[in-house]
Amino acid sequence: MNHLPLSSRGQRTRGSSVVLVLVLITVLSMVFGLVLVTHLARHRLIGLDVHRLQARYAAEAAVYVALDSLQCDPAWRPTGPITLPGNQVAAVTVATFGGFLVVDAVVHDRQVRAEVRALIGQVPTAPFEQAVYLWDADGRLSVAGTTQVTGDIVVGGGGVQAASFRGRRFRGRLAGTVQAVPGLAAPAFDDTLFQEALAAAARHLAAVGTPSANVFGQAVTEKHPVYLFEGDVRLTAADSLLWATPATVVVTGNLQVEGAVAFQQGTTLIAGQTLGLRGAVRGQGGLFIGVEAVAVTGPVRCAGQFLSRKQIRVAGTAHLLYPSVLFVAGEREDAGGGLLVEGKAVIEGTLLHPAAHLVLDAAQAHVAVGPEAQIRGGLFNAHTTKLEGTLYGALVTHRLTFYSAPTRYVNWLKDVEIDVTARPAAYLLPLRFGREIRLDVLSWLPVATDEER
Repeated sequence: MNHLPLSSRGQRTRGSSVVLVLVLITVLSMVFGLVLVTHLARHRLIGLDVHRLQARYAAEAAVYVALDSLQCDPAWRPTGPITLPGNQVAAVTVATFGGFLVVDAVVHDRQVRAEVRALIGQVPTAPFEQAVYLWDADGRLSVAGTTQVTGDIVVGGGGVQAASFRGRRFRGRLAGTVQAVPGLAAPAFDDTLFQEALAAAARHLAAVGTPSANVFGQAVTEKHPVYLFEGDVRLTAADSLLWATPATVVVTGNLQVEGAVAFQQGTTLIAGQTLGLRGAVRGQGGLFIGVEAVAVTGPVRCAGQFLSRKQIRVAGTAHLLYPSVLFVAGEREDAGGGLLVEGKAVIEGTLLHPAAHLVLDAAQAHVAVGPEAQIRGGLFNAHTTKLEGTLYGALVTHRLTFYSAPTRYVNWLKDVEIDVTARPAAYLLPLRFGREIRLDVLSWLPVATDEER
């Protein structure tokens, strides 16, 4: 039997140990390298998150810098980039959208781009802090039946009286102060933004059938599709192309939208005659214009601005979410008024009938709210209002009326509830009430990320 010398066996053992050590060093090096790469990647991701957050904060700061300029002049528009503290630069655009403004700000921070978009409204002026602001100088406000008013009342020189109605004494409650102001003035309101929206709608309608029609249309700050139709059109959820992205739909005749339709933020619908929404229509931030009339009925549940030159009617179980706005230019004088809220309809936002320059029938109700209807926000009417339902907000009107055969009662509130403290907590108005305007962010609008663009 042959035996290896002890020296040879030791060399083999030492050789195995060297190989094991080398393998161990290699493994440890790979683990260390992996840990280092992971750490560096994590550090880089954290750095990107920090830059992304810094860029977003800077973009939001740019919005508020723009607000400072808009406070002084709502017609202000940036002529170039805005320089922020820390030498950051933001590209800012300002556009009108119905009665509101949209401010868009973009900031680049190294490899990161941040964009924010804000809908801007106006802080309520003094008349909208009252439960009732009635500036008819000819008479006093009479409260009757079970009327309950929570909040202060400002009226003309006639003041407020608790009145008996057909032998029954006043059984309601007034929880607030009463201020009688002889010669009380109407609140100042400039409806230029709404008139510009109606004028833009007229230009869209005039473009139908012209060769240049395809150049029309700009959404809140970016281009989007515009669809033009002649005659009457009915749209449903089956027209998915129209609802997939913000779009402008222009119809020269009547436009009827019905069924389970979900529209996108910034969608604009324009009808040369009547625009109707009926059924399970859903969405936020739409602009709806019916030149002759707007009719919202059935289980509609959406938020938007509704504009018409002559009449708006909201009825059935329709629920217009905050911050909806209804604006009627007041060009219809026939019976029934220009703005009707009927059935069990609920409106969260602001109702506007501001056409003080028009000479309308003083006894006719130009804004009428039915007994089962509910308003949460504010109602501004430069003419005559018939309020029978519930108003969780401010009633700002020139005159009140209701009819109980055979008598028409002027400046009476009977069996109604008004509570200015129950309106939406962050309630803001459309722009251009009063002469000293205070603006604030009404909401932050969704913006597509770089990956989504």
